[in-house]
Amino acid sequence: MKFVWSLFNHAVERSIDDPNETIIDGPDTGKTHAMVWAERLLKNQRVLGNDDFLFVYRINEATLNHIIPDVYTKEQGRKGQSVAFWLARSPEGRALLARNNCALGSQITAATLNHMIEEGKHKGQSVAFWLAGCPEGQALLAHDNYKLGKQISKETLNHIIEEGEYKGQSVAFWLAGSPEGRALLAHNDFALGSQITVETLNHINQEGPNEGESVAFWLAAGPEGRALLAHDDFSLGSQITAETLNHIIEEGEYKGQSVALWLAGSPEGRALLAHDDFA
Repeated sequence: MKFVWSLFNHAVERSIDDPNETIIDGPDTGKTHAMVWAERLLKNQRVLGNDDFLFVYRINEATLNHIIPDVYTKEQGRKGQSVAFWLARSPEGRALLARNNCALGSQITAATLNHMIEEGKHKGQSVAFWLAGCPEGQALLAHDNYKLGKQISKETLNHIIEEGEYKGQSVAFWLAGSPEGRALLAHNDFALGSQITVETLNHINQEGPNEGESVAFWLAAGPEGRALLAHDDFSLGSQITAETLNHIIEEGEYKGQSVALWLAGSPEGRALLAHDDFA
């Protein structure tokens, strides 16, 4: 019986493309079968089956983290992409990264996590950006005592996307917007949160569903965020500009709210407002 099962498994593996093999001709030249599969998973989201799990199980660390190099043109739109990037972009992909106690996700390297795409429609995006923007991704960043999350670099944390659908957003913005994200920013004596720059802290989104919001707004809105603003003698909080402090959101769920409103509404926030002789 074991022999029959072994033959069956061998036949299944042969019937499925090797995820680690690089395609050498056709429109997908330069990609691995794993990348093509991950792209299709995002574009055609579906319920995952046993073939998917078998395929993902065979993806190795090198394939997961391989970043397509400069040899591919801007028109092809492949430069800077990786299997990890495509998996991080879809709920199904993130579920696969988290499967079996984050067996695949924990193999993402710091270089791949932080790599920001330099051109094309995904310009400015990174694996870290996509993981920071949703609960499943934040759970992966927090796994094993924030093993992956604490590898986010200062540059990636603060990079503000300049154009496209996600214009004005950053890894810091997404982390500041949830308790789980703020926990990562606060981890290890605010090791990551203390790297937020003045520009990123004060950047106000000018359009889209997050119009009027900023990192400062979201940190001011919760106790974990206010603790970060107060850390190290208000090192970060004292850098909130007058414009950001007083900006009033004009529409949407948070219409009428501001950083000043949230700070004025709590003892910790009022302590920040009063710091350095009410500076």
